[in-house]
Amino acid sequence: MSNKKIAAVYLFLFLLPYLCALLVIGTSYNALVLHSASLWRTIIGAAVGAVVMSALKVTVERPLAILVVNATRPSLRSLLDFFNVDSNVTKRILNLSMDFVLCGIATWAVRNFFPKEWIMWSLIGWLMLIMFLSVLIGGYIDYDLLSVERTGTKEVQPLKK
Repeated sequence: MSNKKIAAVYLFLFLLPYLCALLVIGTSYNALVLHSASLWRTIIGAAVGAVVMSALKVTVERPLAILVVNATRPSLRSLLDFFNVDSNVTKRILNLSMDFVLCGIATWAVRNFFPKEWIMWSLIGWLMLIMFLSVLIGGYIDYDLLSVERTGTKEVQPLKK
């Protein structure tokens, strides 16, 4: 797989959904918390959002590891590998810290750039649509490479009546 294809898969399958997830967290927090503009409440929202983002990253470890193995450019490989939070404690702490800061920024940005009516009613739907379409495009670009490989050769037999 070429580095351009890996970058496209990373953009559509990981980066755009990651940004949308940050905005969904910011939108959800601002829609649920009445006085979300205080610094203390933004910090609480960022902490909860960082934990949610860490849990979401676990689900993309396998496809991300496949992209890291196939990348030939060292800068692309290190960028992809940074978000792979397998067993390295330092990377986990750095990712959690980065997620905390980005969730705080997303909470602030949603509150300051979108009208309250959008936050309460339609913004989350548009973000979910963008996330869904982005994952579809990323999966379409190279589904075969990112699919889970079968380890056995035994076929599943239909039930006999």
